[in-house]
Amino acid sequence: MTPDIDRNKPYQAFPYTIDRLAEIFSAASKTSEHLVRQKQQFDYFESYFGHLEEKGPLTIVAEWKYTDRDFLEDYGAYYVRCFQEKYSSVCARLHFFRAEFDEAELQAAVTGSAPELLADLMDRKENRYLGFVVVKPLPLTFIGRTCLRIYEDGEPLRRFYPVAREYDVHLLGLNLTVKSLPFQEQDTIAAACATSALWSALQSTAYLFQHEIRSPVEITKIATEHAPSRQRDVPSRGLTALQMAVAVKKAGLEPELIAPVDAAALQATVYGYLRAKIPLVMMTALYDVSKPDHPKPLEGDWESRHAVTVTGFSLGGEEPVPYPGTATLLKSSRIDKLYVHDDQIGPFARLEFGTPPLLVSHAGKSKQVSLTLSSYWRGEAGEPGTVWFGPKSLIVPLYHKIRIRFDTILGWVLKRDEWYRESSDPAVTLTEPEWEIYLTTGSELKSDVQSATKLDPDQRWKWLKRPLPRFLWRATAFAGDSRAVDFLFDATDIDQGDFLLGRIKYQIE
Repeated sequence: MTPDIDRNKPYQAFPYTIDRLAEIFSAASKTSEHLVRQKQQFDYFESYFGHLEEKGPLTIVAEWKYTDRDFLEDYGAYYVRCFQEKYSSVCARLHFFRAEFDEAELQAAVTGSAPELLADLMDRKENRYLGFVVVKPLPLTFIGRTCLRIYEDGEPLRRFYPVAREYDVHLLGLNLTVKSLPFQEQDTIAAACATSALWSALQSTAYLFQHEIRSPVEITKIATEHAPSRQRDVPSRGLTALQMAVAVKKAGLEPELIAPVDAAALQATVYGYLRAKIPLVMMTALYDVSKPDHPKPLEGDWESRHAVTVTGFSLGGEEPVPYPGTATLLKSSRIDKLYVHDDQIGPFARLEFGTPPLLVSHAGKSKQVSLTLSSYWRGEAGEPGTVWFGPKSLIVPLYHKIRIRFDTILGWVLKRDEWYRESSDPAVTLTEPEWEIYLTTGSELKSDVQSATKLDPDQRWKWLKRPLPRFLWRATAFAGDSRAVDFLFDATDIDQGDFLLGRIKYQIE
C-alpha cells in the first residue's frame, strides 16, 4: 500500500510514479498539482525517470525538513521581509533510488537490521542512488538545488559531460555520491535565467579554480553592484551581458566573450573549452516555430533572450565536415547535440544541431537567423520542440592566467592544415588529418604521454621531464583513428609571444 503524504514525519519512502511525484511536488511547494503538471520541468522529470524506470522500480525518499544554503540566502534577502510571513525557510529534499523498498525497510537498512539492503543501496557500481531535488516552499518556481545522475554511455564522447563530478550527499547517516552538476530554476525574485546559468557554471569552476561559491541572490547583487540596471535588482528581471561579466570577475575569473558566427564555430568553441571541464554560458534568442512557415520571436518579443549553461555534447556525427571556407576537418564538427542546464527545462537538457536557417517575421519586421538549435521548449501551440534557439554569444569563465584565446589556436591549425595539404615534401604523409583542439593542463598532458603506447622512450622522457605551464592548448592531428602529432601551446603566454611549445610525434601503423 502506498503511504499517504505526511509532512509531520521527518522522512517518508514512496514507490515512484509520475503521479506520486506530482503530489509530492505539490505538497512540498504548496503549488496545485494542475500547475505542477503544466511546468516544462515536470515534462523533463517524467522523461528522465521514465527512462530509468524501464530498468526497474524506483523509490522516492522525501526528507521533509531540509535547510538549503542557497535558498536560505535568498530567503534572508527577500522572502523573510514579506508582510504576511507566509513563506517558510524550510525546504524539502527528494532522494531517488533505483531500488524498491518501503519506509520500514529503509529504517532497518540504516539502523543495521537489513545489511543486504544497505549494501545494495551503497553499491556504487550499480549506481542505485540517482540524486536529489530540493523543493522550495514557493509557488510555481519551486525547483531548487538539483543533482541528478547523468546518463551513462559506454561509447566514448557519445554523451560527454566533462563538467560533472562526484558530489557527496548525506541521508540518515548514509554517505552517498552522485555524479552531476547542480541545477535550479529561476524563481524570478532572487534570480532570473542568466543568474541561474551563472550559478551552475560557477559551481563547476569553483571546484576547478578554487573560488568562492555564491548563492543566486549573491550573484544577482554582485552583478548589479558596479553595473546597475534601470530596474530593481531584487526582484530580478534578468542580467545584461555586462552584468554577467561583472559577476564572473567578482568570482576571481576572467570572462571571455565569444560570438559564434555559425554552427562550426559554436561546435569548435564548445569542444575546446568543455574538454578542459570549463562550462560556457550561452545567451540565445528564442523563436517560436509552431507554424513552420511563419516563425516569429517567442511571445512576439524581439528582445526575448534566454541563458543556459553548456555542460556537455554528443559526437554523433559519423564523418567530420570541413570548417567553413577551408578543407580542414575538425573532430568538433561531429557534434550533433549540446547538453545544457536550462532552468526552464532541466539539467543536461538536449539541444540539437541540424535545424535550417530561419526567416523570422513579426510586426512588419524580418530577420534572417542563420544559426539555430532545436530545443524542447513549447511554443504557442503547446507542443514540445516548437521553440528554437538562436545562439548569440558565449561567456567562458576562465582562470586569469589563461590568456591565449581559442580562435588564435584555431587560426594556427587552419594554416598548418593547409600547409600539410599543399606540401610537396615526400616526407609529409599527413595529407588529410582530422584535428582536435582543446584546452588542457600540463599535468594531464604528462599523464597522457606517460601512458601513450605509440611514443618512443626518448620522446616520452623528453616531455615527462620538461617543465610545462599549468594550462596549455593541445592541437592533435589524427590519421584515421590514430593520434599522429600533437602541437602544444602555452595558454598562459601572450599573443605576440612565441607560444608554441613544440610537437609530439607518434608512431603510426
